Amino acid sequence: MRCFRSTVQKRAARAQASVLEMAGNHAANQAPAAEEGEVLALVQLLSSSIPEEQEQAAASLQKLACSHAVNQTTVAKAGAVQPLVQLLSSSSPGVQEQAAATLKCLASCHAANQTLIVGAAALHPLTELLLSASPAVKEQAAGALRALSYKNSRTLRMNFRSLYPLVQCLSSPSAGVQEQAAGALCNMAGDTSHHHWLNMNIKNQDLMCKADAVILLVECLSSSTQGVQEQAALTLYHLAAPWCLDERRHWIIRAGALPQLVKLLSSSASGVQEAAVKALSRLARIRTDATIQTLVVEAGAVPPLVSLLSSSSPGMQEQAAKALGRLARNHLKNQILVAEASALPQLMELSSSSISPGVQEQADIALKKLSGKYNECAIM
Repeated sequence: MRCFRSTVQKRAARAQASVLEMAGNHAANQAPAAEEGEVLALVQLLSSSIPEEQEQAAASLQKLACSHAVNQTTVAKAGAVQPLVQLLSSSSPGVQEQAAATLKCLASCHAANQTLIVGAAALHPLTELLLSASPAVKEQAAGALRALSYKNSRTLRMNFRSLYPLVQCLSSPSAGVQEQAAGALCNMAGDTSHHHWLNMNIKNQDLMCKADAVILLVECLSSSTQGVQEQAALTLYHLAAPWCLDERRHWIIRAGALPQLVKLLSSSASGVQEAAVKALSRLARIRTDATIQTLVVEAGAVPPLVSLLSSSSPGMQEQAAKALGRLARNHLKNQILVAEASALPQLMELSSSSISPGVQEQADIALKKLSGKYNECAIM
């Protein structure tokens, strides 16, 4: 037994050295395809009785799997998932952190691994780690849940007890924890890649609201970290979904979202700007209460939205035109305010000369709404 363990340790040590060398020499720190023998040695070391060896093995597997689809598959097929899930319950914070980080890398944009990890009962221990005293452990656990929920919210089967700790991470003093938690919530609220998953997303949204996510997300909009701002705005965008009642939109507005979202329209980060535009556009979408349109305009949204029509990003132009159209729909006062902000010439130019069909369409719709000739239901 000692001889076998010594052999495993030696092979693992060689594998670790090889991984570090590959990561250091390869562009962007992405390792090339891993050797099966190296991976197996590292996986065996995950079951060591020595926490330091477990941590080092998990860290080496993480380096192999990070942003490398072939290695993600190789590591998972080598049997790494189950021991990594078991290490989430280790008494060592370092081991917990590396195990969660490796599961995050294995799950990232990899549907088969996502299913495998969820099937290995990783959800409960990851949720438990959100209560850890270590910010680093919390961040990696939230990051793993974010990776697992990417286009995969249906399989997570969240309930209030498992979702509540994730929501509470939004109030963490660590920006890293906040960003990963907001990203996970965004995925769970907004995964509509398949229509039959819609009921699960509606359930998740309701659970988030019951867990006071709206207030905490609005607070995150004023974060000094752009990643936190963007993910918080996108989650609010999903919570203001077309099928939700106007009551929820008012709830978001009462929490103070409008002035913060308007402020983010002038962010130096395009991702933050676009997330804020989308959230404001969703909030302004009429169901039964047109006063929301008035509130958005009174918050000062029109001038920065008009400015974004001249953005170099077609996506930004499209979202800005859509938002302005929604603010103007069947609302004479808003139509006048948008026109006075010099939106008409820019919308006409986008309608006639934009190379993006989406921009042209939204500019046309906005122009019709500004002239009072568009009376159909707003587009989602």
